[in-house]
Amino acid sequence: MIRPSITCPICGAKISKAVSAQDFTCPFCKFERRTAVGTRQENISNTEDTALPFQEDLHDYFHEKFHLMKPGETLHISTPVIRFLQKPVILPGQINFFRAKNIMFLLEQHGFKMAWRKNRFSSILNIIARRC
Repeated sequence: MIRPSITCPICGAKISKAVSAQDFTCPFCKFERRTAVGTRQENISNTEDTALPFQEDLHDYFHEKFHLMKPGETLHISTPVIRFLQKPVILPGQINFFRAKNIMFLLEQHGFKMAWRKNRFSSILNIIARRC
């Protein structure tokens, strides 16, 4: 059986050893996508700035954000990130697992510039990005 080629939504690399389109880890940028465990609880992540770990299509999410915002407006993102020797608590319904560089790469791909970042030794990354 030939498995279909899966492309990483962050760096665009072809992933040949992926189990499925819902379960893979990119060998280049280390982005992980897994099937959701449990259901998303709205009271945990109801705000717009914490919606990133639950997005099915990351490119559509950032594309929509870019076109809804005016130049100079800011976007606040707060998401758990995997650190060296540290892994955040998995949120119910979470499918995307990021590293700090993954999110920065996504922002730059979609026309955002980082204005502020707080993540020193924390498993939660807070970013304020400005639309150019």
